[in-house]
Amino acid sequence: MELKMDLLHKRCYGHTRTVVVAKVKGTDEIIGGYNPLAWDSSCYGEYRWMETKDRFIFSLKMGIFKIQFLAENDQNIEGPHFGFEFCLCSKKSNFNLDNNSFSNLSSNTYESIRTLSNNFSIDNYEMDGNKRSFHFLIKNGNIQNSILSRVKNTKYAIFDICRNDQNIEGPHFGFEFCLCSKKSNFNLDNNSFSNLSSNTYESIRTLSNNFSIDNYEVFKIVRKS
Repeated sequence: MELKMDLLHKRCYGHTRTVVVAKVKGTDEIIGGYNPLAWDSSCYGEYRWMETKDRFIFSLKMGIFKIQFLAENDQNIEGPHFGFEFCLCSKKSNFNLDNNSFSNLSSNTYESIRTLSNNFSIDNYEMDGNKRSFHFLIKNGNIQNSILSRVKNTKYAIFDICRNDQNIEGPHFGFEFCLCSKKSNFNLDNNSFSNLSSNTYESIRTLSNNFSIDNYEVFKIVRKS
């Protein structure tokens, strides 16, 4: 699989409220980060720090998830079902017009991701085309084996890469989660890294080695108007 640097830049730069999610090659780690500000690709000859208090990075362990294929039901009122633990439904065919989506806490296909048993409405959602599926909830870093690290030193939250180095360096969340490749392809070398001694975020990895990326996705968060 080709994970080219220029494609990642096109998906990130100039966009606000982006989430970058990456699968570390050879491990069960999924790591990522959220940037509320726009990645800036216009700076020449120098790197630039940008300040924000709303940025965070995270680490998930795939081992806590069970994988399954999506089920198909009555598609005018029911959307994707992840077992019966995360089910998108609407009798009005619009997820934010009623409270028919649900999570069954007593089912045994997945570990529960909610503590409330009530049905709920959906403000917004995103999907990609990956046929393999897992579900997760990030809430104050309270998932088993996961880490949610909010920015501590807001002055150094965002590190914009100068244009002449963007062929080898991708998004940097401080120096704690950095996507890099000297071959301009993230799964052809081991140059992505997480600096455990940095103090901008709490560390999301326990290993100090550089790593390669199996796959990544970039999502844009759209606020409900």
